[in-house]
Amino acid sequence: MKAYFIPSVTIVDPTSSHHNKTVSLHLKEGVIADILPPNSSAPASTEVVTFSEGSCVSPGWLDLCVHLNDPGYEWKEDIDSLARAAALGGFTDILCYPNTHPVMDNAHLIQGVRRRTQHYPTHFWFCGAITEKAEGKQLAELYDMAQAGAVAFTDGLSPVSHAGVLKRALEYCQAFGGRLISMPMDGDMMGEGQVNEGNTSLSLGMKGIPEIAETLSAIKDLALLSYTGGRMHFQPVSSAEVIKNIFQKREEGFEVSSAVAIPHLVLSDEVLVEFDSLYKLLPPLRSQQQQEDLVKMVQQGYVQAICSGHQAQGMEEKNNEFSISEFGMLNLQTTFSLAMTHLVAKKLLSMDQLISLLSHGPREVLGFPVHAVEEQAEIGLSFFHPTERWTLKEEDIPSRARNTPFLGHTFTGRVKGVYAKQVLEINT
Repeated sequence: MKAYFIPSVTIVDPTSSHHNKTVSLHLKEGVIADILPPNSSAPASTEVVTFSEGSCVSPGWLDLCVHLNDPGYEWKEDIDSLARAAALGGFTDILCYPNTHPVMDNAHLIQGVRRRTQHYPTHFWFCGAITEKAEGKQLAELYDMAQAGAVAFTDGLSPVSHAGVLKRALEYCQAFGGRLISMPMDGDMMGEGQVNEGNTSLSLGMKGIPEIAETLSAIKDLALLSYTGGRMHFQPVSSAEVIKNIFQKREEGFEVSSAVAIPHLVLSDEVLVEFDSLYKLLPPLRSQQQQEDLVKMVQQGYVQAICSGHQAQGMEEKNNEFSISEFGMLNLQTTFSLAMTHLVAKKLLSMDQLISLLSHGPREVLGFPVHAVEEQAEIGLSFFHPTERWTLKEEDIPSRARNTPFLGHTFTGRVKGVYAKQVLEINT
């Protein structure tokens, strides 16, 4: 495998002894072989890679919420384009949801998709479905899927509403350390809602999804967790009240965590005034006050991770009347830049906080080892420039889908490349 030498880059990793220091990196066989003074001479037989002045490096980022479309929905996005989008977004690792066709609800399907993704530099991790076909009725083969490589279990955007089924899943997973992921949403309260219930839904004349639909679902799930024990993660959460309840349960010693998707931190439902279905998400974009409250939860350390909520949709699914268009937004390659532009640049979050929420936090959620940027560390790396400006163009998007409202948007903060599985991918 190739060895690489990066002559000058600044380490951003609060857990590293080299935090905020500008250094040279020698990468070899998946390990940081040496951390040297900046502009040191390159070792023999290395490929020298020079990033623009002011570029930084951090532990590799892990996205906890990526909706996989392959197999079954490849016209939206296939595995090839998803891997490229992850690299463009600075993610060395992505956790994929099981809502493919067929749904990944057995060991055979988990094994098959793992084999298909092993040759990509991106680390693909997979969730198995909690219930058969993600229908919320009968428990799927959880232990067998864990043995096949599933690192968590979720029914995705169809959260398990039956308390008895969820109770059995929590109990069963404890035998092998399994972890459940839930999107808190009470289906009865949601009904046929399209947007956040509030002034915007009233002014647009659309059916609303109240915040209490999220709160009720989370309270039920947390009560079950208190009763049975186990491990549970909630995402994407758009309610500050839900975040508080989850954090309180963490303080009581339960293995529970939460993640917020980047759109809910940087957008409010006010962007919906023109009925643009590109902003149609589940959970929905909330009011400006609710958005600000959610940001405060992240600022204060109540949230363990920021995720993309990446969900590709084709033109047929999105280019429709708002009420019948599908939920979802492309976000893998814009998550970091959105956070830099709307949170870090506005001093709502520090750079250290953001990097922890993209790297260490997600790994802790999944129980993965957390490595610092140190010599001899076996670690993926994300390279980025915190102030470089760039504009998202249609030709920049590897996916077949185009369901992002950020085409033509100029960002502050650009991903420069990723190092994973002994390969350095550079974004040009």
